[in-house]
Amino acid sequence: MERLGIPLAAVILFISSASAFSASIDSQNQQASPDSPALFSVEVLNNGSETETYQLSHTLSKSGWVYYDTSKQIRPGESKTFNISVNPGESAVQQSYNMDLFVQELRTGEQEKFSTVVNVDRQKLINVKNIEYPPETVDPGEEISASITVQNLASTILNDYTVQFELENRTESRNGVAFAPGALKTYSFEHQIPQSSRPQNKTFSVTVTQDGDQVTEFTRTLSVNQVRNVTTIDNRSGNGIRTTGLLEIRNNGNSKVTVSENVTLPGYVDPILFFGEEPSYSASQRGERVYTWNKTLQPGEKFSTSYSIEYWIPFILTIIIVLGIALIREITGSISITKEKEKTEDGYKISIQIENRSSEAKEAVQIEDFVPNVVSLIKDFEVAEPEMKNTTEGVELSWSLEDLKPGETRIITYKVTDKVEVEDGLDLPSAEIVEDGKTVSKS
Repeated sequence: MERLGIPLAAVILFISSASAFSASIDSQNQQASPDSPALFSVEVLNNGSETETYQLSHTLSKSGWVYYDTSKQIRPGESKTFNISVNPGESAVQQSYNMDLFVQELRTGEQEKFSTVVNVDRQKLINVKNIEYPPETVDPGEEISASITVQNLASTILNDYTVQFELENRTESRNGVAFAPGALKTYSFEHQIPQSSRPQNKTFSVTVTQDGDQVTEFTRTLSVNQVRNVTTIDNRSGNGIRTTGLLEIRNNGNSKVTVSENVTLPGYVDPILFFGEEPSYSASQRGERVYTWNKTLQPGEKFSTSYSIEYWIPFILTIIIVLGIALIREITGSISITKEKEKTEDGYKISIQIENRSSEAKEAVQIEDFVPNVVSLIKDFEVAEPEMKNTTEGVELSWSLEDLKPGETRIITYKVTDKVEVEDGLDLPSAEIVEDGKTVSKS
């Protein structure tokens, strides 16, 4: 680092025997810096017979650097000292500054002049004049900027310096541009906080080095704000037979969130409603049913589930049931048979009802019945006489009905009398409809 050295000036002592006062200057320290001022003292002796007022002034161009007592009253034969302190500011360039000091007796206007030098010595030849920090709080994706203004404090052109910015994983160094003594130079830095940044503290720093030595470093902590941004999409489409939906929840923020999202549907669709992922719970509300999913999502994470309302299911079931009933009736229930008994004075009247429930006429229908030995068959048939066959257990009866039209009902009746008293009444076997030797319907 360049340093200016000015040999200490000899103590200037000027005494005039012809003057009413005499003065001398003592240059105690001509080296000055912002931390250590240059010091001078001027002693004034009143040679006159009256008390006089003496005033001190200077010609240093940097008037703000000089601190001193402007005037003093001195009695005859006495002396007093003016103490002068020269304290250069942070922006003072390293060089020598000429300074003239004047002592004047106010009453007579008589004055004396002392010329000296102030040598400004800077340990650092680069001064940070101004710095603009980025904001203390930032949002993800936000553009931030910073700048630093440096000043050349050397007495010559300076270019051996570097300005370096650091934030997150980014380091940006700028080689210094040559600039004249006392001149200013500003360097800027721009940066975008990543959109994916989570709530945390980040350190921003700017460092100035000169001739390989660090001149200064400034730091600031930036806090990334917590951003809650959750979007929900519930898309539905349908054609009357089937309605489909997709629920999507996305965490667009920068921190973990717990969300609860609902899908509301008519309550009557619950039996035909299907989910890709079952809801956390559901509840009925005024004829509707609310399905709720509770999810915890990391930043950038999404949850989606599909659902469908299958309106075709009840229609298909209805058709299947109708066709099944029709088929059953066609196969096994196209002709129905019922058998009833009615108590008479001397026994029972038996009625067998046959109904053709199909849509086609039946050319021949065979009816079979059995009369057990506990009763006696009265062979007086009102409608048609059956074929009869006696067995050890009773009498087998068989009728053949012809041309039974669709929807037609025929009734066969006969009578029986009790042979023995039967406890709890007479219990007769069922009458049957037989086709190809197989029973197809019973009463």
